[in-house]
Amino acid sequence: MIPVINQPELRIKQGDIIKEVECIQDFSLEGGQVKLETIVFPYILVLTQDCDLTWDFDNRNRQDSSTQDKYLFSVIVVPLYNAEQFIAGEHLLEIGQRMQAFSNKPNKTDRKNLSNNENPRYHYLNFSDDMRMPDLVADFKHYFTLNVKKVEKIKKSNLVCSLPELYRELVSQRFSNYLSRIGLP
Repeated sequence: MIPVINQPELRIKQGDIIKEVECIQDFSLEGGQVKLETIVFPYILVLTQDCDLTWDFDNRNRQDSSTQDKYLFSVIVVPLYNAEQFIAGEHLLEIGQRMQAFSNKPNKTDRKNLSNNENPRYHYLNFSDDMRMPDLVADFKHYFTLNVKKVEKIKKSNLVCSLPELYRELVSQRFSNYLSRIGLP
């Protein structure tokens, strides 16, 4: 079970879980009108390092800031998928994508590796019952970025909770290990 922090802060923090976040998948210009294709993720997890988020927030809110070299353009996030839908491979059906299914038997190797965080691509989050949150899965292959100001605005009304420091460091380490793997053809 993941312990969580339910004390909202103004600034974006590494480990924030935010609900109902829209991501622009594609855009086009049709007849003088901009057409946007978006995906609304039920939950996202902020992965950007907390020190960078602190520097950005402090410098944006300082009256006497003579430089903006600490400002961030965007925040790295990863979608969190409902574990039941993820295991069935149905978590992206809304956008027409069927994904790999895992065994529906908890003791099978692929499913056990997923729920025990032994597969480097995924991170399984299991919340206590009092959180009223489903189990969630982060797929590190699906990370993306969002504008800092957009995340700040969404966080004000859609923050679910924040992961405690040690847990967010674990997720961050796993993400960076996955990202820095040596890709084989």
